[in-house]
Formats: sequence, structure tokens, C-alpha cells
Amino acid sequence: MRRVRRNVLAVVTVGVVCAAWWPVGGWVNLFGQRELFRLGEAAGWTPTGPGARLAGQIMGFNHHEPRWWYDAVARSIAAAVAFAPALLPALWLRRRMATGSAWVPANAWAWARGAVCTVGAGVVFCVLDRMLAWEVWGWIITIGERLGGTVFRMSGEIGVGSKGPFVGGATIDTIGNVVARHGPGVLLAMLAGIAAAVLHGGLWRGDVRRAQGGTLCEKCGYDLSGIVGARVCPECGAGRVGISG
Repeated sequence: MRRVRRNVLAVVTVGVVCAAWWPVGGWVNLFGQRELFRLGEAAGWTPTGPGARLAGQIMGFNHHEPRWWYDAVARSIAAAVAFAPALLPALWLRRRMATGSAWVPANAWAWARGAVCTVGAGVVFCVLDRMLAWEVWGWIITIGERLGGTVFRMSGEIGVGSKGPFVGGATIDTIGNVVARHGPGVLLAMLAGIAAAVLHGGLWRGDVRRAQGGTLCEKCGYDLSGIVGARVCPECGAGRVGISG
């Protein structure tokens, strides 16, 4: 039970770190999307000729509607790059929390696993952003109005001013605009971080089990299955070769 609680706490911690990072990471994400959409148009992967239509504006760049596959790839890569500065250290922390006092060495496979999990977080964020972002934004507006915030509506549509959807001068309107701007991204970033942490735990399961079982050298990480009782590690010569999880 203690190990389960430790793993759950580790996974939630990764999600919280990603959520806290997203107000900054969101700008990195938008910048990445803009540059990848520019690249797509320059390379001809996005139609820009007669009949092509503008799909929106990202940080001052009016981009055409890309092909569905390029849109998904560009958004996933941009999100993955935005997550990386916070997610990679958080995954390292997750591994330390999950193993307790046991030590699992970082090697080339560790970096590969981190890269896979970071890309996975980007894909999950892209999917969730497409499916839930507007719904979450709508929930924020509804909650803000119920708490006394003022929103301008015309024919059922919500008007968005320079500060955001809340146009009143009350404190709840100021808070509502901040939450409406960052809330959807923060929530989806948390979910993407949790998904990456779960994937990370699956990829590390074998290594963590060996570390917690005392079959990895605490200095170099050499697998000591079958020779745990030895006085020294045959790989690095460390005097203490067992690990207590």
C-alpha cells in the first residue's frame, strides 16, 4: 500500500509540475505552432493557392488551413517542445519518488524513455485541446457568471474584449479573465503530464522492480540478480552491492 501511495503521489506531482509550467509553456507552444505552420506553407505541405482558406491567426501570423495530418503533427510537436523543460525534470523526480531510496541509473535508455514520454504528452495535449478546450473555457465562463462576473453576450455569443470575456470592473471579473486565459491550458497540461507519468512508469517498471528488490548496484546500476550476496560488484567494484527499497 505504501508503494502504491508513493507511485500515485509521483504521478500527480508530474501533473502539477506541468500545470504550473503551462502559463509559460503555453507561449512556447504557440510560438512552435506558428513556426511549424509557416514551415508547412513554405514546404508546400499546407495548401496556399486558389481555393485555400485562412484558418486563423497565431501570434500575428494568419495561417491557412493545413492538412489534417500536418495540423496534428505540428500541434503535437509544438506541445511536446513546450512541455520538455518542465516534464523531463518532473519525470526524473517521479522516478526517484517511485523507487524511494533505491537508485536507478540514468543511461541512454533513460533519455529515450524521457523523449517518448514527452512526445506522448504532446500528442495527448493536442487531442485534449481539440476535444475539450472550448468546453473547459465555457465552464469557466459559466462559473464566473454565477459568482458575479459580467460577460457581454449578443445573440447567445460571448464577446471577448482586450482583457478577456469578463467586462465588469469587479475583482471576480479580473480573476475570471486570468482563469479564462490560462485555465483550459493548465488543466489539459495537468492531464497530459499525468498521462506521460503513467507511460513513464510503465516503461520503467522492470528497472524500478529490480531496484526495489535489491538487485541493482547502488553505484553503477549493474543488475546483480543471482549474485546479490557478493561482497563487491563485479562491474564497478563497489563494496556494497545491495539496495534496500
